[in-house]
Formats: sequence, structure tokens, C-alpha cells
Amino acid sequence: MKHVETDEDKLQCIGCKEGYGGRRCEKCVDGYFRLSSDEHCRKCLCYGRSKHCDRAGHCTFCEDNTTGYSCERCQDDYIGDPMHNRPCIHKDKIKATSAHTGGIVAGVCIGLLILIGVVVGYILYRKCNSLPNGNKFWTVELKDDHERVNFSALPEDEIQARRMDYDFYQDQGGNRGRDGSQKYSHLQEV
Repeated sequence: MKHVETDEDKLQCIGCKEGYGGRRCEKCVDGYFRLSSDEHCRKCLCYGRSKHCDRAGHCTFCEDNTTGYSCERCQDDYIGDPMHNRPCIHKDKIKATSAHTGGIVAGVCIGLLILIGVVVGYILYRKCNSLPNGNKFWTVELKDDHERVNFSALPEDEIQARRMDYDFYQDQGGNRGRDGSQKYSHLQEV
């Protein structure tokens, strides 16, 4: 600390320690406080939201929509966390932002559904085109009594041929395994 004479022949300190000021470095400067005259000047804890505090350390003139002893909370109708460096934003702006986000999510979901529909349609198209000409991929047939419907992935004549093969196989007694269950065997021409 250096002393300098002033015009009134009084000494004034220059180069006070950080946080101190005044003619003899006896006061706390803005941003610092002390509770009693025998304590050291302490830095105001305002989380960077104010440069001023009163003699008790209470932050004054909190900025960025903050309030509280240390500018540690958001003002009414504001949402954020000043203590963790999250700004206080008016709740109406947050609702507007989340509404846009909901629209984006809905758009992405619809786009994915359309993409899935196109892929499935393409796969079915390729499946249908891979069948030999004249064969049906899927048939829906109304029975003669007009009360029943037959759904099949095979043509009716092939279904009838398989039924006849099965009936013939059953008439021949089938082939039974050791446990009594029917065992499959290939049909042979006689």
C-alpha cells in the first residue's frame, strides 16, 4: 500500500488490496461486503447476476430475471436455475418452444410411418412379381352356400389336390411312429 499526499495535505492510499477502497482502504468496494468493522471484506455471492450487495451481503439489483438473497432463484413466472448457470426464461416462451417441439415429433412420426408403408408395399410388390404369371398370390373366394369365405395363398385347384393327397394318405392308414403319432412319409406313384 502506497501513501500519496492530496491537496488538503491528507494521506490517501493507492493500490488497496482486492475488495478494499476509501482514503485509507477502510471500506469495501462494490461487489464486496463485511458484517462488522473487524471482519475482512468478502466478495458478494450473486452467481454473476449482480455486481452489488448491501452491508449484510444481500445482492441488490439482480439481473437476468433473478431474485433472492444471492440472486439464486428466478422471478415469478420465470423458469431456470441461476445457481447452475441456467438462465431464467419466461414460462410463456418455454410453452411456445415445447409446442414447436411437439409438432416436429409428430412430423417425424408421420414421416416414419409413411416410410414403413412404402417399404412394406415395395416388398409385397416384389413378392407378387416374383410369382410365375397366372398364379395368384392371395385369393378370397365366396363358397357356394354364400355364407362362407375361403382365404388362401394358394389357388383353389392346388388346395383341392392337397386335400385329395391327404385323404388318400389317411385312407392308406398313414404311417405311425413308435409313440403312436402320425409320421410324415412321401407319396409315391403306384
